[in-house]
Parts: sequence; structure tokens; C-alpha cells
Amino acid sequence: MKIIFDYNRTIFNPEKQELYSGVLELLNTLSQKHDLFLISKKEEGRQETLNSLGIINLFKKVVFTEKKSAELFKEITNNMNDVIVIGDRVRGEISIGNELNYTTVWIKQGKFSEEKPLNDSQQPKHIINDIRELEKIIKQYE
Repeated sequence: MKIIFDYNRTIFNPEKQELYSGVLELLNTLSQKHDLFLISKKEEGRQETLNSLGIINLFKKVVFTEKKSAELFKEITNNMNDVIVIGDRVRGEISIGNELNYTTVWIKQGKFSEEKPLNDSQQPKHIINDIRELEKIIKQYE
């Protein structure tokens, strides 16, 4: 299975400049069985932050981009169907994942936790409040 993670407010808390609790353990566990991908907005210093967090090697590919798109998601997953997308924005990565018929997981934390889907295409398949809830969801698809 291929798992795409958003960066800010999904696995990394930009207000505290640290990974959310449980992220490192989860990534270590998931990377043993699955291909993990990280998509992040291109911002100065982000590569260095990922290196210092010690997580960059857990991902098969890390992509820094100006704009997330369905084409980008398809490209990094080789257009596979067995994909889960985890993000904090229903109007961003969740909408893109749904467009591609991927399984989507909205993690409701940070400044976009109250952002409501505007239509069915933004409605996530799963909603969690803590990244540690993700492992149970992924086991359903293994």
C-alpha cells in the first residue's frame, strides 16, 4: 500500500516546531510494510527541518511543491489504486485524494480543524483527531 502524508499540521506542528506526539513511532511502524510519501509546500528551510527531525529516510519520496495537484499525487504513486491520503485540509489533499478515488483520512488538528467540506468531493472517508488513530484505519485496508 502507498500512503501519502501531508506535512504541516498533519505530522508536524508548525506552532511548536516539532512532530506531533506518536508520529515518529507511527512512521517507523508503517515504513516497515508500506511505501510512505510526503508532500509539502515548498518553503525555505523545510528540507533542513525534515533532515533534523530524522524522518526523511522513512519516506520513499519527499516532494516539495508550490501547489498540490491530482497529477502530482498520481505521479508519485505510479497511478496505483491502493493509496491512502492523510491530511489536515478537506479543501486540499483530501479533495485531491477523493478525486482519484483514494482512501482519505482527515486529521482534525491545527488551524484547519474546523474547516468544513463544501461538497461531497471534500468529504473524507475517515476522520481522526490524533495521528495515533491512523494505524487502526490502515489495518482495515491491508
